[in-house]
Amino acid sequence: MNNTYIYNHRVSVHEIDAFGLWRPDAILRLMQYVAGLHSQALGYSRDKLIKEYKTVWMLSSIAVKFIKYPGFDEEVELETWYGQPERVLLALTP
Repeated sequence: MNNTYIYNHRVSVHEIDAFGLWRPDAILRLMQYVAGLHSQALGYSRDKLIKEYKTVWMLSSIAVKFIKYPGFDEEVELETWYGQPERVLLALTP
Protein backbone atom coordinates (compact mmCIF):
# COMPACT_ATOMS: atom_id res chain seq x y z
CA MET A 1 0.00 0.00 0.00
CA ASN A 2 1.39 3.38 -1.00
CA ASN A 3 1.83 5.84 1.86
CA THR A 4 1.63 8.90 -0.40
CA TYR A 5 -0.98 10.38 -2.70
CA ILE A 6 -0.17 12.98 -5.35
CA TYR A 7 -2.67 15.45 -6.81
CA ASN A 8 -1.96 18.03 -9.52
CA HIS A 9 -3.91 21.28 -9.49
CA ARG A 10 -3.99 24.45 -11.58
CA VAL A 11 -4.50 27.63 -9.54
CA SER A 12 -7.74 29.26 -10.67
CA VAL A 13 -8.88 32.87 -10.62
CA HIS A 14 -11.12 32.42 -7.56
CA GLU A 15 -8.12 31.17 -5.52
CA ILE A 16 -5.84 34.18 -5.92
CA ASP A 17 -5.41 37.43 -4.02
CA ALA A 18 -5.17 41.00 -5.34
CA PHE A 19 -1.53 40.35 -6.31
CA GLY A 20 -2.39 37.27 -8.37
CA LEU A 21 -0.92 34.82 -5.82
CA TRP A 22 -2.55 31.71 -4.39
CA ARG A 23 -4.38 32.65 -1.18
CA PRO A 24 -3.45 30.75 2.01
CA ASP A 25 -7.08 29.83 2.72
CA ALA A 26 -7.39 28.30 -0.76
CA ILE A 27 -4.18 26.33 -0.21
CA LEU A 28 -5.40 24.89 3.09
CA ARG A 29 -8.86 24.12 1.68
CA LEU A 30 -7.32 22.18 -1.21
CA MET A 31 -4.97 20.33 1.15
CA GLN A 32 -7.94 19.18 3.22
CA TYR A 33 -9.75 18.08 0.05
CA VAL A 34 -6.75 16.13 -1.25
CA ALA A 35 -6.28 14.43 2.12
CA GLY A 36 -9.91 13.29 1.80
CA LEU A 37 -9.23 11.91 -1.68
CA HIS A 38 -6.24 10.02 -0.28
CA SER A 39 -8.32 8.55 2.53
CA GLN A 40 -11.00 7.52 0.05
CA ALA A 41 -8.38 5.92 -2.25
CA LEU A 42 -7.24 3.86 0.74
CA GLY A 43 -10.82 2.61 1.24
CA TYR A 44 -11.69 4.89 4.15
CA SER A 45 -14.24 7.37 2.86
CA ARG A 46 -15.85 9.75 5.33
CA ASP A 47 -19.20 7.93 5.07
CA LYS A 48 -17.62 4.52 5.65
CA LEU A 49 -15.69 5.72 8.70
CA ILE A 50 -18.80 7.23 10.26
CA LYS A 51 -21.06 4.28 9.44
CA GLU A 52 -18.73 1.40 10.28
CA TYR A 53 -16.38 2.85 12.90
CA LYS A 54 -18.28 5.85 14.25
CA THR A 55 -15.19 7.96 13.76
CA VAL A 56 -13.67 10.49 11.40
CA TRP A 57 -10.13 11.51 10.60
CA MET A 58 -8.69 14.99 10.64
CA LEU A 59 -5.50 16.67 9.54
CA SER A 60 -3.22 16.87 12.54
CA SER A 61 -0.35 18.67 10.86
CA ILE A 62 0.39 20.39 7.60
CA ALA A 63 3.73 20.99 5.93
CA VAL A 64 3.95 23.39 3.02
CA LYS A 65 7.07 23.76 0.89
CA PHE A 66 7.08 26.31 -1.90
CA ILE A 67 9.90 26.43 -4.38
CA LYS A 68 8.15 29.51 -5.79
CA TYR A 69 4.91 30.95 -4.50
CA PRO A 70 2.29 29.94 -7.09
CA GLY A 71 0.09 32.38 -8.91
CA PHE A 72 -2.84 32.31 -11.29
CA ASP A 73 -2.94 29.46 -13.81
CA GLU A 74 0.18 27.79 -12.44
CA GLU A 75 0.31 24.03 -11.94
CA VAL A 76 1.03 22.81 -8.40
CA GLU A 77 1.56 19.32 -7.04
CA LEU A 78 0.18 18.35 -3.66
CA GLU A 79 1.35 15.23 -1.86
CA THR A 80 -0.31 13.74 1.18
CA TRP A 81 0.81 10.89 3.39
CA TYR A 82 -0.61 9.17 6.38
CA GLY A 83 0.94 8.34 9.69
CA GLN A 84 -0.02 6.50 12.81
CA PRO A 85 -2.39 8.45 15.04
CA GLU A 86 -0.67 9.89 18.08
CA ARG A 87 -3.80 10.17 20.19
CA VAL A 88 -7.57 10.31 19.99
CA LEU A 89 -8.69 13.91 20.12
CA LEU A 90 -12.40 13.32 20.59
CA ALA A 91 -14.15 9.98 20.98
CA LEU A 92 -17.65 9.78 19.53
CA THR A 93 -20.23 7.98 21.65
CA PRO A 94 -23.66 6.73 20.60
